Amino acid sequence: MLDTRRLASTEYLNWERANHVFDGFAAIGRNGTSSLIDPGGSARIATARVTANFLATLRVSPVAGRDFLPEEGRTGAPDVVILSYGVWQSRFGGEPGAIGKSVNIDGFVCRVIGILPKGFVYLPNLTVPDALIPLQISPDFYWDRNQMRGWQAIGRLKPGVTLAQARANFELLFAAARLDFPRLYHDRVDLRVVPYRDRLTGEVRLVLMLLLGAVACVLLIACGNVANLLLARGAARRKELAVRVALGARRWRLVRQLLTESVVLAVFGGAAGTAIAFGVVRILRASAAVRFPRIAELTVDLRVLAFAFLLSLGTAMLFGLAPAWSASRIDIRGVRRRPALRGLLVAAQLGLSLTLLVSSCLLFQSLWRLQHKNLGFQPDNLMAADISLRGSRFAANPVATFYPELRDRVLRNAGTVSVAFADGLPPNGGCCASVFIREGVPRVPGKTRADLVVVRSVSPAYFETVAIPLKRGHLLTATGRDAVVINETLARHFFPGEDPIGIRIGMPLRAIVGIVADVKNDGLSADVMPEMIVPLGTAAAIDSIQVLVRSLGDTGVAASTLRTELRNLDPRMLVSIHTMREQFARETSQPRFQSAMFGSFAGVALLLAMIGIYGVAAFTVASRTKEIGIRMALGADAPRVVRLILRDIALPVAAGIAAGVAGSVGSSRYLGTLLYDIKPTDPLTYAGVAALMAAAAMLASLAPARRACRVDPVNVLRAE
Repeated sequence: MLDTRRLASTEYLNWERANHVFDGFAAIGRNGTSSLIDPGGSARIATARVTANFLATLRVSPVAGRDFLPEEGRTGAPDVVILSYGVWQSRFGGEPGAIGKSVNIDGFVCRVIGILPKGFVYLPNLTVPDALIPLQISPDFYWDRNQMRGWQAIGRLKPGVTLAQARANFELLFAAARLDFPRLYHDRVDLRVVPYRDRLTGEVRLVLMLLLGAVACVLLIACGNVANLLLARGAARRKELAVRVALGARRWRLVRQLLTESVVLAVFGGAAGTAIAFGVVRILRASAAVRFPRIAELTVDLRVLAFAFLLSLGTAMLFGLAPAWSASRIDIRGVRRRPALRGLLVAAQLGLSLTLLVSSCLLFQSLWRLQHKNLGFQPDNLMAADISLRGSRFAANPVATFYPELRDRVLRNAGTVSVAFADGLPPNGGCCASVFIREGVPRVPGKTRADLVVVRSVSPAYFETVAIPLKRGHLLTATGRDAVVINETLARHFFPGEDPIGIRIGMPLRAIVGIVADVKNDGLSADVMPEMIVPLGTAAAIDSIQVLVRSLGDTGVAASTLRTELRNLDPRMLVSIHTMREQFARETSQPRFQSAMFGSFAGVALLLAMIGIYGVAAFTVASRTKEIGIRMALGADAPRVVRLILRDIALPVAAGIAAGVAGSVGSSRYLGTLLYDIKPTDPLTYAGVAALMAAAAMLASLAPARRACRVDPVNVLRAE
């Protein structure tokens, strides 16, 4: 499969003819929502415009009817559609007679020629389409690069062709395209020929592998705690075990008893963990269904349950054997000194915990910067509605009819500050690209399009409604149809060292009247593109519009009012209303999921590590009670005793922090691709987490240390 998300449409057409490695090479020209119009109203459906060979490339055959014919992918061919299995069942009751009937999609009558198989999905993100419509291409489109669009492409290798051969073929084609489109295919854009399965999981594979590593870290920390607990418990039972040895008990009998106790502990722990897993799976399905492929199918099955119990038993056997063996080595003449193993386990726990904490802090900082840094506008109290005009009575001339009528209706409602219209919204509002043209400068030939700019259409109130700051000049007006506003990036890129106000740019030529702040319109993590903003209705015709309403109070009331007004205007219009905060929540769902998961694992790891440190400190105090009593009898005061206990803990803590810093630096190369605007080796984060870990470790050791101060030397000496 060829991995292309924004392949230039003309380049796809060239590559379709020029490549020698694909048996089929298809494209998805556009996917989105459309209106399925019935006499009683409209319904929103997911549609995709695909090349005529799309299903053949995927080797998918309709369950009823036929596939697209090659001639149906050319301009002027009759409008046809292949419906999904679900639409076939809901609209036609699954009747075979649906083939050949007509449906109204976006005001165009299309003839149903086929039905997709049940459960059919396609890239990206396993999209489920309700209807496939052929992408009709004019012969001139093959050569006119001024009509360029961004398409997604997918191909099937010919028999006997390897991935290496396919990469070599397309690298040559991509090198030629990079010469033609240096701005579009810049140095940070790579071409990859990857298997379908790798493309499907490529975006989430790294996240899942890192989460698997986090799970392993938490497991090892928990195992360390169990091992420390069993070591301490075995040491505390030495007198009991010594009595058993004196009475003739054999070592294997003692080991078997201690291992049995460990297994019982593991069984109860595994059962509790399995119960928690069912709840966590439900949370995962609800929180990341949009971003993670097939996560809606995630469940806890018998294989997972078996693995969980085997893992619990294996952990108990592995980490309970050494403590059990150590505890069974009884010397009835005295108690042996505590092993250094507990200190090593504490250091390992702290190192793993610090690695997870560093990763979690970096992801949280990245998420915060993604949501708050340089947005360019104010999303609070801002509501947006995505309205499809296709098939409505306003479709012919929305500028003169729909816009002013809806604006006046909404502005009459109390609490509405302003209303605006646009062809796209932040943070993904860049919808159309064009060659940059400046008056008096010869046009760049179409084949060497080096300078692309985003063209957006808005109403004059757009800047006030979205709260985009004006930097220079003035904004668009209702009468200035030949005016254009540019963003700061375009001004810096195309007019370095000069004043762009008054210069005429674009096609048709328009005078620059103002410069506004940069706004995230190509994704929250992407660089801001040069942008031209023209009056709505002066660019290419649009069949859907974004309505923005800024209110003083509750956006829920404003949304209800807007929905009522739209229903009164035309009940056939499809409307999707959301607040900008909800839009940002969708855009940041995967970073939030990653941050929440790593934060949860880091929190559990820190808690387990602190419990482990507390246990070691408490055992140290218990095993050195006689020594502490003698020291106090000889004049040692409480602060000196506390320092004595903390000094014993300080060495494994320092070793653990050092190991954790080294582990975090080593894993930073994997974490870097998930971060935005922060380095994976950020020194402040490392220093802060190390300080937090040291303080938490000392705090966990403080209670046992203070308990040591309350040792009564008289009682200790009397016991001896």
